[in-house]
Amino acid sequence: MIFDTRYYNKGVNKELGNIIRLSKADIKPTSQMLARAFYDNPLNLYAYPDVTEKDARLPYAYEFVMCYGLRYGQVHVTSQQLGGVAVWLPSDKFTMPFWGLLLSGAIWPALKMGKEAGQRMQHFSKYIEAKHKDLAPFNHWYLMLLGVDPKFQGRGFAGRLLRGMLSNIDEETYCATLKRTMSRMFLCISTLASR
Repeated sequence: MIFDTRYYNKGVNKELGNIIRLSKADIKPTSQMLARAFYDNPLNLYAYPDVTEKDARLPYAYEFVMCYGLRYGQVHVTSQQLGGVAVWLPSDKFTMPFWGLLLSGAIWPALKMGKEAGQRMQHFSKYIEAKHKDLAPFNHWYLMLLGVDPKFQGRGFAGRLLRGMLSNIDEETYCATLKRTMSRMFLCISTLASR
């Protein structure tokens, strides 16, 4: 499906409450925060079985996601303290072509992630892409990543990040597709179904 991504940007530039957009300058500290938040995530344990390598390279995996998200989607944080982050992509940007990685700057952190870890994550990504194509063959926003710094967890940061964007998606009458990495399941929240 091809569609005009300018339509996607119509609603997301509205006020998101106290949620702000991530700046390029905050990519590295946010990557460090996400590495702490997802340190024991099963995908990260699979990608980096060696703890020393994981400690050194895991932040690059999140830097990769945020570079791509900033170029082709929306990256929101809870505040200047970078307590939580959400990366949203329009569905036509879900698959990451080489040129997209290059233009977004995501290719450089991808190379720093490590070859073996990159290959392991690519196996998972191919699985997710196939499921995504089967389960969500319609225009939607895809929540690629939602993470909260461990020291801020339990304070409603994730809910704030979701509510701001979902209210804008609701106004656009699009769906949001949320990914749960740990169980490899998709959950579609259709704003049309609630009408």
